[in-house]
Amino acid sequence: MFEKIIGLFFLILGLGLFLLLTFIGYENQKVNLNDYRTYENIVTEKGTGLRYDNRKKNSKVFYVKIKDLDKKVGVYRMFKNYDKLLNDINIGDKLKVYYKPNNYKNENINIDVIQIEKGKNVILNKGEYQTKYRILMIMGILASLYMILMIFSLLKYGKVENGIPTIF
Repeated sequence: MFEKIIGLFFLILGLGLFLLLTFIGYENQKVNLNDYRTYENIVTEKGTGLRYDNRKKNSKVFYVKIKDLDKKVGVYRMFKNYDKLLNDINIGDKLKVYYKPNNYKNENINIDVIQIEKGKNVILNKGEYQTKYRILMIMGILASLYMILMIFSLLKYGKVENGIPTIF
């Protein structure tokens, strides 16, 4: 009985986490450029490098340093394909960047960039940012449904066989 209660507790905790991911994905995939900070100036540095965040994790990202902007801004891509960005943006270009500012002290590159424009050309479209959060939302929904099936299996049969719900 005690094992069932502990199992149920962790399943409900996991469900809560996945529902939170779903909510974050839903909220962040709705993008109106007017809701974000914009900055326009000259590129003084560009490249790919490691991004450090508050949790001391790092990942390879594309970044630009824009004159008089306090932090580098950049983009994370799962497959690390930054060639087009590296080719389309040059030092000395004037860029307009839409981004979410943050106060992370240990972060060296802000990757909450929504869109980058160079003149009338959109170099990084907001659709890429939206897609990341749509994927997060879909993963959260699927994981939540799976956790619900596991909870029902635990309540109905008293166990979950090898992590596979057995409610049928």
